[in-house]
Amino acid sequence: MLLAPGQLVERYRIEELVADADLTEVYRVTHTWLGSSHALKLLDLDGSDALRQALLAEGRTMAGLGHPNLVRVTDALGIGDLPALVMDWVDGPSLAAWLADRRAPVPVATAVALFDGILAGVGHAHRHGVLHRDLKPENVLLARTADGLVPRVADFGIAKVRDRPGLSAVYMRFGTPEYMPPEAIDGRAPTDARADLFALGVVLYELLTGRLPFDGEDPSVVTKAVLKGTFEDPATLRPELAPALVALIRALLASDPDARPASCRAVRAALTDIR
Repeated sequence: MLLAPGQLVERYRIEELVADADLTEVYRVTHTWLGSSHALKLLDLDGSDALRQALLAEGRTMAGLGHPNLVRVTDALGIGDLPALVMDWVDGPSLAAWLADRRAPVPVATAVALFDGILAGVGHAHRHGVLHRDLKPENVLLARTADGLVPRVADFGIAKVRDRPGLSAVYMRFGTPEYMPPEAIDGRAPTDARADLFALGVVLYELLTGRLPFDGEDPSVVTKAVLKGTFEDPATLRPELAPALVALIRALLASDPDARPASCRAVRAALTDIR
């Protein structure tokens, strides 16, 4: 842990460490002037200027993408030699934690509603030229509101703004194999918004069946399964799913990017017809 509870970082007081990954630590902090809660994401760069620039690019990207289904970046700091981003604090679990705590399948209507919110946020980013490249339940936070849980997509840490080459190469290694499309693994085609749609297809499959379509004991087994492109049909795992919903999952998980839906907007339109 790089920062200690009670430590002051400019106008923020460190409250607790809430997440610790290979390169990043996320803390809950309090703005000392306003009393508001925020999340502070600190990147342990180990001297890498390329990663520093990638994190700052993430901050600039997300600061300009205001949307109720995205986690907003509100400030950027330098803590010693380490850069940090300050973001909205989301009062609620990640989608991954929420799924892990469930003892029963997610009701179809609930799954579709959550997925539609995720699509709305990712689609907004896509329309502004921003790809996420690491969509998974861990990167979706569920905000508790008076109207129920609202999904908010976070961690655009390996995001690429189209037509800005270089930054994506820094982070492609940090994608998650279970959610990576075939073209990101073997380079069969350029990765574009349809790569995010493949990952969203994995998320939808997981929401509705409680399991991953591509799984294995180690990353090499997973990537082989993704490249093979076969998975257990969701209709077998959950027979009550509407045929149109099953067809949408199959389309999102298509190995050929050209066979997937063209956009988040198209997927949302299909969901509207299914409801």
